Amino acid sequence: PRVRQRTQVSWGDFNGSFAGQFPSITESQRLAARTQTDAVLARTASVSAGVEYQREHARSTYITGVDPSPLPIVRDVVGYFGELRIDAGTRMTASLGLRVEQMRRRALEGSTSAGRPRFGSDSEISPNPKVSVAWLARREQNRATMGAPIAPAMCRGRATPESSMMM
Repeated sequence: PRVRQRTQVSWGDFNGSFAGQFPSITESQRLAARTQTDAVLARTASVSAGVEYQREHARSTYITGVDPSPLPIVRDVVGYFGELRIDAGTRMTASLGLRVEQMRRRALEGSTSAGRPRFGSDSEISPNPKVSVAWLARREQNRATMGAPIAPAMCRGRATPESSMMM
């Protein structure tokens, strides 16, 4: 097939508790949805493009506000991505890609007992480019081709903070 469409959806409900000297409860519900289109442009070139959405709703006894009850943490990430791949012969490939993410988090009231200031709602756009080249170093030995890939790559990325990183 010259064009292929893939779509994935996942849901996770994570709950944890600790019953010790300082008991705690952690809850996190996560939704992820992604769709991607792959297309062959020519015998030596192909592209991929798509969009991804992630949402987390979490609560923890370690993330509290003015009173000691857990505060809900809600964050959303929307990512748009594309990549061009080129096969330059039997021994070399190259790819060039870009992923742009918009990360959003709702406001979070401060906690005087934890010494945490109030966080206003936050939205950030993060462009993440990627460039890679791979070359297969080969030699012939007893009519068999032996090879080792040499693949330098350069990319920039930013991890989306999870609720556990706000404790």
